Amino acid sequence: MAAPELRGNPYPLLRWLRENEPVHRTEAGFFLISRHADVQWALSRTGDALVVPDREEMARQFPAAGDHAAIGTALEIFGAMLRPGYAALRRMMSRDLARSRVARVGESILVKGAQLIDGMAERLHDGEAVDFHQEVSRPLTLAVFAELFGIDEVERDCVATDVLATACALEAVSTEALEAADAASERVESYFRLLIADRRRSPRDDLMTALVAAHDEDVDRRGDRLILGLLWVLWLTGFDSSAAGLDRGMQAILDHPDQLHWLRGDDQQAAAFVEEVLRYDSVILLTPIPRIAARDIEFGDRMLPAGAMARMVIAAANRDPSVFPDPDRFDPSRDNRPTLSMGYGPYYCNGAALVRAEMSIVLTMIHDRFPDLVAAGEPVWTEAIGTANGIRGLDRFPIRMGGTR
Repeated sequence: MAAPELRGNPYPLLRWLRENEPVHRTEAGFFLISRHADVQWALSRTGDALVVPDREEMARQFPAAGDHAAIGTALEIFGAMLRPGYAALRRMMSRDLARSRVARVGESILVKGAQLIDGMAERLHDGEAVDFHQEVSRPLTLAVFAELFGIDEVERDCVATDVLATACALEAVSTEALEAADAASERVESYFRLLIADRRRSPRDDLMTALVAAHDEDVDRRGDRLILGLLWVLWLTGFDSSAAGLDRGMQAILDHPDQLHWLRGDDQQAAAFVEEVLRYDSVILLTPIPRIAARDIEFGDRMLPAGAMARMVIAAANRDPSVFPDPDRFDPSRDNRPTLSMGYGPYYCNGAALVRAEMSIVLTMIHDRFPDLVAAGEPVWTEAIGTANGIRGLDRFPIRMGGTR
């Protein structure tokens, strides 16, 4: 799935997996589950039939953890996720993001989106190609995400870069790469601790303060490992998934001009367009958090053996024809309630409301401003599917005005 020739379109392979090997053992030893019913069941039974690996299990998978801070950080994250207080923090954050905070951040999305679009307008009108990912998707979603946590503008790029560098430790193949990830991990950990301490001293009206307050009500604090674990997970998946969602939306605008009337309608029509984008070309290719079978589990005529590590292929499930008729057709009028793009059950995406808000606002805004955009070359996909976040994302996405050269 990470092969260069499949990054742009993994769906023929995903269809083959779903139809022929719906519980597929990879050469790396873990399993891929790809049918919608099986994926939904597995997600809903996390913590029961399937469990998140504990620190000891991950240490067996990554024996270099004792020598490298970055891998040790990953193990600490998994350890924190298994404690009850972590789930309580996630629930609080989900409620906060889904309600007032996303409503308040809508104005910020409008303002920042307009500024970024203004910044590329003259070049587009002059016939130049513009990189949508680097000039709109990434800076917008990073700015909005960082603002939620009260992270200063001058520090945002450094934190984002170091978080992703740390994530690369799980895939690093050289001592140099591991050492770079170690240094990045230590910088981020130090910065997160400073943020936590600052919000305890001087609370603000931001998500960081809300997390600290909720965390401090839990008697099981253990040196802030719970809140640090949650912060790592949020930054590993947060703004990158939103940026990928905007990129997918732009691709849909370019590929499906017959469906753009959805972006010229009311808010519900724009939301329907966004939901189909998320189903049709899922931001998350496969679940970033593996699950371990607590017992032998039958998926139809296939068996996931006890102790096996599995990851759910969200993108394959979202094109399962047993749930979505004619699944390879882009159709915003379809019923997308069964879509698993934002997960399901106990690990449903905390930032789902934020991703949807950013996509609806920005895609509508840019289509209204530039109704005849076209591709200015092939998009450049990231080199691999990240172990840490499961996102199939872009590094470059060139666009231009139609009719220009």
